[in-house]
Amino acid sequence: MEKNISNPFLLQDQTVHPAQIQLPEELRKKVVNLQCESMEGICNVYLVGTCHISTQSCKDVEEIIGFLKPDVVFLELCERRAYCLNPRDPRVTRVPRFTDVMVALWMSNYSNAVSTLRCLVMRKRGEKLGVVPCSEFQSAYREAKKYCGKVVLGDRPAQITWQRTWSKMSFWYKTKLFFTSLLQLATMSLVSVDVDANTANYNQVLERKFPSMAETYIYERDLYMASRLFEVAKECKSVVAVVGKGHVEGIEKNWKKPIAIESLMEVKAATCSSDLKLWTILAFAAVEIAIFSILWLKH
Repeated sequence: MEKNISNPFLLQDQTVHPAQIQLPEELRKKVVNLQCESMEGICNVYLVGTCHISTQSCKDVEEIIGFLKPDVVFLELCERRAYCLNPRDPRVTRVPRFTDVMVALWMSNYSNAVSTLRCLVMRKRGEKLGVVPCSEFQSAYREAKKYCGKVVLGDRPAQITWQRTWSKMSFWYKTKLFFTSLLQLATMSLVSVDVDANTANYNQVLERKFPSMAETYIYERDLYMASRLFEVAKECKSVVAVVGKGHVEGIEKNWKKPIAIESLMEVKAATCSSDLKLWTILAFAAVEIAIFSILWLKH
């Protein structure tokens, strides 16, 4: 039986120190190579960009880690999302319900409502494609366990990301995000504003549609993970970092740069008027009716 995963530093009983290895050509083009000085001399970092709803990404991750057997496997996860590594965890197998979003709204936890709704969209899209979202992290974890490599969860805490996102968004963009997510849920469109979207211009599209969200959801996390990855690399000889494709360019751009992590962790106190709460709940109720109407008409 697999253990529940709560510690961000896992499988620390052994380490492997391979010399720098050249990947096969078909895998080499899927990796961005970074380097830095470390306690072991020079650390080679292999940055792998994935799509979070893709069987091919799972296969790529397995082959790259299995071939390199790095000291550390760095994942775009935080402690709160460590359950994603356990395929039997009910939070992985259960699709969030729309009522979960409504409960979060009634509790005035708007950022949690949005994250639940986005998760629901991803899960529904994953069902349509026959893939569990973020399963490439499970593949990476399994490969690391085979040779007792260390696994590091290197993303910023999800709750901080969503709280910072929500606090910086205007009322108009919050409303737009709600309706966009709901429309995607109703139509099951494969056109996504999630970081897993397999489009070359994803960051530019998100920045145009939701500029404050692009700042906190992508660029700030690029900075955070670049800093964390650099700190990890300074203590070992080789690292494979598995992150969404939308983060690869930002991490590479900020590699080895001084980054003020403390400023990326600050969260402003949430403020929300009762009128805004009522308006939002009514809007959700109206859209929910519209969704059921659309689904009913499809039948």
